[in-house]
Amino acid sequence: MRSNGPEGVTSVDISERIGDHNLDNLPNKTQATGFVTLTNKLANNDWRSEVNIPLLYNTEAIERKVELGDYLVGWQRKSFQTQLGHHAIAADNLIMSGFQRRGLSASYALPGNNTLLTGFAMRGSQVSGFERGLGLGDSTDRIQGGMVTTYPVQTEGKTENEDTHHSNHE
Repeated sequence: MRSNGPEGVTSVDISERIGDHNLDNLPNKTQATGFVTLTNKLANNDWRSEVNIPLLYNTEAIERKVELGDYLVGWQRKSFQTQLGHHAIAADNLIMSGFQRRGLSASYALPGNNTLLTGFAMRGSQVSGFERGLGLGDSTDRIQGGMVTTYPVQTEGKTENEDTHHSNHE
């Protein structure tokens, strides 16, 4: 098993007001904001997984001091891939452009014919934080469907990898 192990990126900002004479309705004298992004990647010979979970902190938040950012959990095995969290379901095209939401998608690449089958269920509106969970719970605000992406014309000739592989054996 190959792994780059868990990683984290952290930032904390603390500020304190030193002068507030003759001012009303002030926020707390000391305030803090910060974030931590937790990531982990695991891989084996025929599968890989990746987790990216950002957590945000704000002492002045009304509801929650710690909140979930745009997370993503992905898993791939050979031609099959799933993603859960904030992600785009396809490259920009004439039907969908810039569509990135929280939800679930699964794709399967058909071997040998440059075709990708994708099914998805995504939140219709933007959502962040812990409150909406996976983004799939509200059936009145969910977009679900499927796509077939195909590239029927291949370029002729060898790819760079084929040339390199071939020259190593000659």
